[in-house]
Amino acid sequence: MSISLIDQNERLSALDTSRSHHVESPAGSGKTLLLTMRFLKLLGEVGNPQEIIALTFTEKATGEMRDRIVQYLDMARKSERPENKLDEELMGLAAAALQRHGDHMELITSSDGLNIMTFHGFCSYITRRAPLEAGLAPDYEIIEEDRQSEIIEEAIAYACERIFSCPPDDIKRISLEKRLLRHNNSWFGLSEELRDILKGRDRFADLTRFVRDTADRGLSSLSGVIRDRLRIYIEGSLSILREKFLASELGGRWDDFFNHLSSQEAEAALSIPPALPSDRWEDLESWQSIAEALLTQGGTPRKVMGPKYGFYPDFKKTEWGQLISGLTGDISRLLHETRGLPQAKEPETVIEELSDFIILAAEVIGEYEDLCRRRHVADFIHLEQSALRVLDGNNPSELHLYLDYRIGHLLVDEFQDTNENQWELIKRLCSGWTGEDGRTAFIVGDPKQSIYAFRNAEVRLFLEAKGGIPLSGHGTLPLSNHQLKTNFRSTKQLIEWINDLFGATVMTNPDYDADEVPFSPSAPKDERDEATAISLNLFHDEDRERAKDMEALWLARKTKEILKETGGEKSIAILLFTRNRLHRYLRAFKDEDVPLQVKEGLVLKNRPEVRYLIQAARAFANPHDDLAFASLLRSPWSWFDIKTLHETATESPESWMEKIRLAATSKPEMKGLLQACDRAFLRLGRDPMGVIVKRFWEDLDGPRKTSCLYGMAGVSNCLRFFQILEDVERGIPQDTLNNLERVIDSIYEPSDPRASQSAVQLMTIHRAKGLEFDIVFIPFMDWKPLASGSTTPPPYLLERMPGTGGKHIMAMGTDYRTGESSKTYNLLRKLRRNRKWGEAKRWFYVAATRARHTLIMSGIASLRDEMIAVPDKSVLSFVMKHENIDEAPANGRTIDVAFNPDIAFIPPEREQEYAGIPEPYTLSPERPPYTVETPSSMDSDTIHDAETAGEAGERPGDTSTESVRGTLIHGIVKTAIDGRPLPSERSVTMALSQKGVSKEHAAHLAPEILEEAETTVRSPFIAGLIDRDNPVVKTEVAIEDILRESHLRSGIIDLLVFDGGCWWICDFKTARPKGDETLEVFINRGKETYRSQLKAYASMVAHLKSVEESHVRSGIYFTAFQKWMEY
Repeated sequence: MSISLIDQNERLSALDTSRSHHVESPAGSGKTLLLTMRFLKLLGEVGNPQEIIALTFTEKATGEMRDRIVQYLDMARKSERPENKLDEELMGLAAAALQRHGDHMELITSSDGLNIMTFHGFCSYITRRAPLEAGLAPDYEIIEEDRQSEIIEEAIAYACERIFSCPPDDIKRISLEKRLLRHNNSWFGLSEELRDILKGRDRFADLTRFVRDTADRGLSSLSGVIRDRLRIYIEGSLSILREKFLASELGGRWDDFFNHLSSQEAEAALSIPPALPSDRWEDLESWQSIAEALLTQGGTPRKVMGPKYGFYPDFKKTEWGQLISGLTGDISRLLHETRGLPQAKEPETVIEELSDFIILAAEVIGEYEDLCRRRHVADFIHLEQSALRVLDGNNPSELHLYLDYRIGHLLVDEFQDTNENQWELIKRLCSGWTGEDGRTAFIVGDPKQSIYAFRNAEVRLFLEAKGGIPLSGHGTLPLSNHQLKTNFRSTKQLIEWINDLFGATVMTNPDYDADEVPFSPSAPKDERDEATAISLNLFHDEDRERAKDMEALWLARKTKEILKETGGEKSIAILLFTRNRLHRYLRAFKDEDVPLQVKEGLVLKNRPEVRYLIQAARAFANPHDDLAFASLLRSPWSWFDIKTLHETATESPESWMEKIRLAATSKPEMKGLLQACDRAFLRLGRDPMGVIVKRFWEDLDGPRKTSCLYGMAGVSNCLRFFQILEDVERGIPQDTLNNLERVIDSIYEPSDPRASQSAVQLMTIHRAKGLEFDIVFIPFMDWKPLASGSTTPPPYLLERMPGTGGKHIMAMGTDYRTGESSKTYNLLRKLRRNRKWGEAKRWFYVAATRARHTLIMSGIASLRDEMIAVPDKSVLSFVMKHENIDEAPANGRTIDVAFNPDIAFIPPEREQEYAGIPEPYTLSPERPPYTVETPSSMDSDTIHDAETAGEAGERPGDTSTESVRGTLIHGIVKTAIDGRPLPSERSVTMALSQKGVSKEHAAHLAPEILEEAETTVRSPFIAGLIDRDNPVVKTEVAIEDILRESHLRSGIIDLLVFDGGCWWICDFKTARPKGDETLEVFINRGKETYRSQLKAYASMVAHLKSVEESHVRSGIYFTAFQKWMEY
């Protein structure tokens, strides 16, 4: 490197392509640049570009690295002039690569020719080339989250149904019944537990293996496995305690101390051991007795000592009393922690309950994996595990051998986010390497930025990898360790403040058991003092909710003030720990008219406009859903007052569609809703639900009304919802709706289109990873990570045990017999809390290091007797402690601190904003290329009259009883003519109920419908038509022809028959006369009503079959009276 940097030698060493390296690269240190330089340098040395492979964790990182490499290769190929020394050096490396691979020019200059991919992309590459070894179908697909949720639900249902069918004394059934009882017979609670198991099943792998591979022997050994892992952890902790305690004066003279207490006949001598205990688990009880004697219940050394605590009067004044009072914090903490450890003689957990859990987990996991296998799909866990099978060192596949031969250099980005499976993948890729064969690994990352524990990222792996990559059977691939320091991103003052804060306060004395990491300071790229601003803004009010609103208002106004001062030329980010206060911030920014790009804002389904669309989908999928239909009358695009809603709801028909139809006769304003519903039901089952709901919305002028009420953001939300609804389409409306309900909770609203050019972005800290901004706001600094989440203890805990090489142990929750938790469970709970707190520190580091020159923090504080108090275990407490802030008015040592700051309202500059904008351009709709006419729509007025008289069966959108009855008769007649078995009476009853008919009425109507359909098919006329001797007998025949230029005719014929000499068209009518209308009048009127329709059908058939119309006979058949009327 040509630039002089404090860590220049480290960077140059990391580019040595003859060795493997482990690089710790803190925020802003240019790791992507280092990866690019090493990749380009390797390209200039290897015989084939395919020898190099770079693995990343996101498609974004993959694209950035690939684009940068291809950019410099392209610049070198075109001999462009470099802009600076760094570009000159990179172009030199690129030129050497081009010269080396002149025969493969297209390979290295094409983005697809370089092996730069995500871990999952590489797993896919492996498994698709060896699907048999991977245990996957050759055509398998990676399932999306919504599809995975659906398969999970099916797997749970299938597994439980299968287990419940087992004999009562079957161990699997007993386990399921016990787990269900443990959840108080709540199927929902048990299902949630099983979902969590399936989504994180890789964590259960080593425990469920005992059950699945060794059956009963696995269960019997389960307790021993857990005890072995507990022993490793407990004895490791006791070893550290004993070493430190023995090094203290009290520990070094323990024998004298015990003899002194015995000589004084002190009661404490009866409880403490005469000699310092060993670090064996069996001696834990002795250590606990020492803790009880020397420490208070809070874990501090005793200051008060006398007969009450097992000592004699005036013991405190002796040298022994002084030694106890002077115990160090480390020794006191370690002693106190022994109180919470389970003794060797205690049961580690409720082993029977744990066995039930593991048995059930193994069954459900097996069912899920079988389902995925049968459907040729895989999720990411399955993908990783399958790739590991291909790279099994005990039985290497041909692909494994090929990769071992082909891959010579491995680069891994963001290694701090690696999980166990990915680390194992790296080890297997390198399993045949030695440190002297020229093959190299390059690992880069920053443990301080490991914030993906929810994806099973293990930050400890980054620290362990410093010792090299373990190779199967032959030692370790050594890695040279490098620590980068130069920060190219932030100003000198900001870097120094972050170093001071995190090095002395936040990340001091890391607890490695809790996955905390040591802090490594950064250094500025030069010594220039650039303008920097760091501030903390505290808000207080007796009403805490008001204080939160004060912070939100200040945040919006401060952002607006900065936008005005900078002219929108500076990038601004508002980074959130959680979404708890997101709605407050968004409301404040909206009130202050500040444009804001929101990355994953509010949950989409909580937006009012989307809620009404969900209700519309429910109404179409479930016509008997009263609430959904009532919501249609109160939606933004079809709003009616309470009186109208009440009048419609109390109309006599049972079906809501009939209620709306009846109400529309006296309320013309309701006709639009009626017509939109009719059109929606007409396409139900034919078009995707997303298309149907979108057309319904558009028919009711939804885009304009939504825009007026909710702005373009509301329209964007609706369009996003329609897309989701199409993505989850399953063909059957109810299945589609069920699928939507599974995924909608995890989908967020898109960015407001109006804010697309805004300089202000709001996002979570996770989304900000890898980004940088001029100005960073961190609100909600009073966030307490340990207080977030459910307050109910989980029914089980599964945690990785320190010292076991990544192995987990599991403990069940409260024993329902005693109401108490085991000490093992409490230990795991403590580990989980400590790790959560350790990760929160890293969240704060990631947030603070996104800023280039300005960092603005804010949070809620309390004021008590002029003293400022902030929540314990909150991120804010770190800054308060570091800056020695405790009194009001607040002052910081090195940063600006404000208490209840206020910013005046800044009026919007609407006049300037809209000045000079021309009138909108008038657009005319494009003329459609053709018009479609349907024979069934002819003489619409007459048809409507006939429908009122009883011909309701021909309205697909109608959900009245007559309409449902007609639809089912049509379907049963078709089924019979097609030669398929007729449905049972029970099936017809269920179909009627699903269409909104009451159960009682459905049970009465079902036999009548079946009888009418069967009578129709058996009638002499219809039986003659459908005789199998006739050459053509078809039902529901779609037919289409060109009526004239740009005009199409399209329709569906119920029954089309060719008897060898003549074509027959039969249209079934299920209507019956109503009121006092005679049968003769009804039939004659029906015949006239459908004359045009049947004549059109006859013309279309004649044209299609190339016959004269005289050879086509058409008519309608009244199924209720077995009457044929021919035209």
